[in-house]
Amino acid sequence: MRGGWHTRWGALAHHRWVLTLGLCSLACGSLWGMAGAKGDVTGRGAVAFVREVGDGSRTHNEVWLLDLHTGRSRRISAPDEQVQSGCSYSARSGLLAWWSVVIRATGLRQYALRTWRARTGDLNTVYGDMWAPHGEPPAFTPDGERLLFGRSRGDLLEGTVRDQGIWQVRTDGSGLRRVTAGFGTKGPSDAPKVSPDGTLIAFGGRFWEEGCALYLTDWQGRQKRLPLVLSNFDWQPRHHRLVMAQLGLADQPWDTRLVGYDIRTSKTTTITPYRRNEADYAPSFSPDGTKLAYISSRWASAGADHLKVRDLRTGETIVAAQVHVAGRGPWFSWSGDGQLLFYQALPPGQSKSESEIWVVRADGGGSHRLTQEGSSPVYVGGSGGAGRPS
Repeated sequence: MRGGWHTRWGALAHHRWVLTLGLCSLACGSLWGMAGAKGDVTGRGAVAFVREVGDGSRTHNEVWLLDLHTGRSRRISAPDEQVQSGCSYSARSGLLAWWSVVIRATGLRQYALRTWRARTGDLNTVYGDMWAPHGEPPAFTPDGERLLFGRSRGDLLEGTVRDQGIWQVRTDGSGLRRVTAGFGTKGPSDAPKVSPDGTLIAFGGRFWEEGCALYLTDWQGRQKRLPLVLSNFDWQPRHHRLVMAQLGLADQPWDTRLVGYDIRTSKTTTITPYRRNEADYAPSFSPDGTKLAYISSRWASAGADHLKVRDLRTGETIVAAQVHVAGRGPWFSWSGDGQLLFYQALPPGQSKSESEIWVVRADGGGSHRLTQEGSSPVYVGGSGGAGRPS
C-alpha cells in the first residue's frame, strides 16, 4: 500500500474520529519465489503481508505469504479479489482473515470476509455484503471459531446509517448476528477485540459531536462506556487489563500517550507520558504479555516513526526499529514466541513510497529485510499479536 507522511498524519487523525478508525516475475529471484503448491506453514512459521501490484495506472492489493523456512513467497488471495484490509490470524484455528472486494461479471461489487487455512491452503468466503465494513481487519475470538467486525449500512454523513454495530459470524459462515445495537446516527462501532478469557468485547464508538470513546460489552450486548477519551488499544494476555492510546489535551489532541485500564478495579495507570509534538500509539502485547510494543512518532520530524518495546517487568524501553506508518495497518506483528517483530519500513536512505517487510529481535538487534515490497505484516504459525490502528 502506498503512503507517506500525509498518510501517517491521516492515520492518526483518523483515530480522532474512528476508534481505532498475479504470479511474480522470474527476475525477482528467490526473494519473491514463485507461486507454489499448498503447504503447511504452521510448524515453521510464515508472514502474511499485503502487496500492491499493477502497472502504476491501475493497481490493486493482494495477500501474499512469505515462508520463513524457505524464503519463498506466493500469493494466497484469489486473482479476482481486491484486498481491502490487513489480515488477522488465529493460532488456535490456523486461519488468516481479511476483507476483499470481488467484482462480479455483471460489474456488481461485493465485500467479502475471506479466510485462508494455513494447514491446507483452503480459501473461503465466510460472509458477503453489498455494504462496506468499517475498514479494520476482522477480529478472531480466542478460540478461533468466530470473527467479529464493525458494520453499518447507509451514509454516515447524510445520517442514514442503519444496522450498525459489532457483528459476529462463525468461521464456517453460520451464526451471523449483531452483538451490539449501535448508536443511532452518531457513528458506527469499530475495531472489536475480545478479552483473553473470551467474556468481554472492547470496541470503539465514534461520536461526531463528542469525539471518541471506548466501550465494553458482553455477549448479550450489555455495554459500559469507559471514562476515557481514547484511540487504539490491546488486551494484555492472561490479565484483565487494556492498554490504549489516550488522546491529548484540547490544544494538542494528536499528542497521545499510553495508559493501562484495569477492568476489575477501574484503575488507570500511565505507561508513557504526554510529550509535546509526539505520540505513542498502536500498542501490542507479546504473546506472553510481558512486553509491550508500540509506535512512537515525532510530528516535527519526517520519518521519525519508531517501533519501541517496553519490558513490563523491568520498565526498560528500547527503540527496536524505524517503521513506515502508512496504510491501515497492522504496521508490525509479534512472532509466536515473542522473540521477533515483523514490521513495515522504507529502505535506509531512500524515500520511495512502497514499504518493505523487515524483521528485528525484540531486544533491537539483528534487523534485516525480508521482502522488497509489502505492508501490513502478520505472523502465521503459533500465537502472535499485531500492532495496528484500532
